[in-house]
Amino acid sequence: MSLPRYIQVPADITLVDIATGVTLMNAGSAPLTISFKSFICGTLLKDPKFGKTVSNVIAGAGIRAVLEAGGQVLKLDGDDYELLKSVLEAPETGYRAEVAIQIVPFFRAILDATTTDPRTG
Repeated sequence: MSLPRYIQVPADITLVDIATGVTLMNAGSAPLTISFKSFICGTLLKDPKFGKTVSNVIAGAGIRAVLEAGGQVLKLDGDDYELLKSVLEAPETGYRAEVAIQIVPFFRAILDATTTDPRTG
C-alpha cells in the first residue's frame, strides 16, 4: 500500500471555443463551466478501467466518496490515487482535444498530488 496523496482542488474552468476565444454556452445560455469534481466523476471514473475488477470498483467508490465530502484538499488512499493517475494519463476512450487543452489545471492538480497535507504547512 502506497502513501496517501493530497490533491489541491483547482478552480472551476469556463470553456471557450479555442479558435475564437468565445465562451461556450450550455443549453440554458449560461457559460459552460466544468468543476474538478465533475471532471473526475464525469470523465475519469467512467473509464472502463474502474469497472474491470472489484478492487477498481471499490477504489472508484472511495474516490467518489472523497469528492462528495468536498473541501479544497482531497485525501486519497495511495493505491486509489495511482489508479486515478493511470486513467488520467491514458484513458481508454481518450479526450476531446479542444476540451482537454483547457482543463490542464485539472490534470496538473492530480499529477502534482503530494504525500503531505498542504494545509499543515
